[in-house]
Amino acid sequence: MSSVLSPPPASPEQAIAHFAAKLAYETDVSDVHTDLEAGTPGPVVAITYCWGPGCNGATRAALEFARLGYQVKEMIGGYEYGVREGFLARIVNGLRPRQVDDLTAVPTGVACGC
Repeated sequence: MSSVLSPPPASPEQAIAHFAAKLAYETDVSDVHTDLEAGTPGPVVAITYCWGPGCNGATRAALEFARLGYQVKEMIGGYEYGVREGFLARIVNGLRPRQVDDLTAVPTGVACGC
């Protein structure tokens, strides 16, 4: 018996509902970066994040913001993945980009279509 197919996958309709709902609660570092760089107006302040995916502080913060009546999304990957994707990182001397981690970001000049 297949480990992947047991239990069987959801129907396409169930999958659409699941993934659409998931995107209502989450964003990622690339989307946040793109909106900030473009000056896109929106509720960026209510996005919560941790250092990395092993931390649930962002989930706890999002819960508290929601309890206070704010619309909120959790930024998956956290600060760690923003740094790994080469976005600016705060260091002692200010802000600077870090080297892109090939395991988490698409190399320059290559498009992933995501």
